[in-house]
Formats: sequence, structure tokens, C-alpha cells
Amino acid sequence: MSEDAKHPTGPHRSLGRICSELDYVDINEVLGVNMRPYLNRLLNIMNQAGDEITRTYFHTQVILPAEYPPRQQQTQQQQ
Repeated sequence: MSEDAKHPTGPHRSLGRICSELDYVDINEVLGVNMRPYLNRLLNIMNQAGDEITRTYFHTQVILPAEYPPRQQQTQQQQ
């Protein structure tokens, strides 16, 4: 068993729930008037999973260069 399978992250759990939902859905329950609400709910769940993936794997912090402010500006400030 892989490490991910032993300790799944939030995104893995969210995507696993979506996969289970799609694996076990009875298409006859979804067709007709139930289709729009089902697809809207599924879309919301997928958007939430996407948000969780973004929060977990993509950081939007600004990383400044090792030397900030640059030396030229420091020299001018010291004069």
C-alpha cells in the first residue's frame, strides 16, 4: 500500500469521493428532472476539490530575492 493510500491528503479524499460518486451513481436516478440538480451539485463538489488542490499544492506567496533591496539602493540610502 502506498504512503498516499495510508494517509491521503485533503485533495485525495475529495477526488476519491467524486470518483466513488461517479462509480456508483444510478443513471436512471439522474435522468430527467433530477439531472440539473445532480450536475449542479457535482460541479460544486468538483470546484471545491479544485480549490482544495490549489490551496494544498500551489502557493502564491511573494518570494523576495535573497538580496532585497538590491545593493545599489542600499548604497544610495547610506550616502
